Amino acid sequence: MSGAADFRHTANPTAPPGFAPPPPLRVEVVSSFDAFLELEDEWNDLLDRSEIAHPFLTHEWIRSWWEAFGAEARFNLLVARSGSAPAAIAPFMLTRKRMYGMKVSSLEFAANPHTPRSGIMTSRGMPAARRAILEHLLARDEDWDVLTLSQMPVEPEIIGEIEHLCSERRLLCGIWPASRSPYVETTGEWGSYEGALRRKLRSSLRSRLSRLESVGPVRLETVTGGRELPGALEEGLRIEAAAWKGAAGSAILSEPRSALFYRNLAERFARRGGLMLNFLSVGGRRVAFHYSLLHGRKLFLLKPGYDPAYSAYSPGSLLVHLTLRDAFARGIEEFDLAGDSDDWKMQWTDRTRPHAWLFIFAPRLRARLIHGAKFRLAPWLRRVDLAAVIRDPLGSTRDQREPCA
Repeated sequence: MSGAADFRHTANPTAPPGFAPPPPLRVEVVSSFDAFLELEDEWNDLLDRSEIAHPFLTHEWIRSWWEAFGAEARFNLLVARSGSAPAAIAPFMLTRKRMYGMKVSSLEFAANPHTPRSGIMTSRGMPAARRAILEHLLARDEDWDVLTLSQMPVEPEIIGEIEHLCSERRLLCGIWPASRSPYVETTGEWGSYEGALRRKLRSSLRSRLSRLESVGPVRLETVTGGRELPGALEEGLRIEAAAWKGAAGSAILSEPRSALFYRNLAERFARRGGLMLNFLSVGGRRVAFHYSLLHGRKLFLLKPGYDPAYSAYSPGSLLVHLTLRDAFARGIEEFDLAGDSDDWKMQWTDRTRPHAWLFIFAPRLRARLIHGAKFRLAPWLRRVDLAAVIRDPLGSTRDQREPCA
């Protein structure tokens, strides 16, 4: 994909005399990483003018992500400009992959499992800029088989707009529910929030904290940058890999690309005042770790970890407790636990933020087959009671598959 396309604003017949309509929106494709780097000032200026309330579309995030994970894809950044100023930016990449055994060209957000949230960054009051990008994408369906919008916040207006555009062009699309990220509102009084937690949780926290204090002084330690950052980060990464994550191969240090990503990200967010490494320390020894980013007045937990030698004291839960208390004291408005609604997260809140993946399929046989496999065959297989088929290995039981309740 290359070049640019103009999208004219609709004329306003009720506009007052002398009203000057905004200049037409022009969508540009940025296909080189060097050109992306030159956009940094414009990018973060647009971020300030947008309604994006998370750090996962900052220039620093996308740059760090691409340097770590972008080697096997082609950069396809879309910029909608109104005059000379960017009004919307969408960080896409073009890659080849297999879906249901078929090779496809996939145009998708520059994202992977390390990306809690994606989207199209749009200037406030300019939804036409987002629509211009979407129309540009759909008009170039010869370049892709599947267009994937991953980890989108579930916003009915935007999802409805995408579905409408697909319907206009008679393109198949589908929505796949994704994670529901828990978050805690950290406004108001700490005592009121803590008092509303389950009695069993509060009792457990008190008991474990008291036992841990018998080992040594317990405190929350926060590192945001400076000379101590490199050492603190490496110790945090070691703690994050110390328990089950290291054995399962899912720790940051288990994969060189993920280690590069989080190291670069820490350095860049420290420079912009958005890094927060929190430690639970016992007698001067760090036993639990949070890798978090601060964006505006919201704190986002990316990676937690703890020293398994102290597991009897629930150091992970104690660190969440102290971090929440600190967030209330700092005037932070929200602590976003990111990821999915795991049980250990839901003990702190009953609020979640839903996400979805949107898939759009080109008008070609291969793409239509993938749509059928993903949104018809796969759901049907999940409903089938396979246990009824394999219950008797000799096949002497009924062979008719029945749907699950």
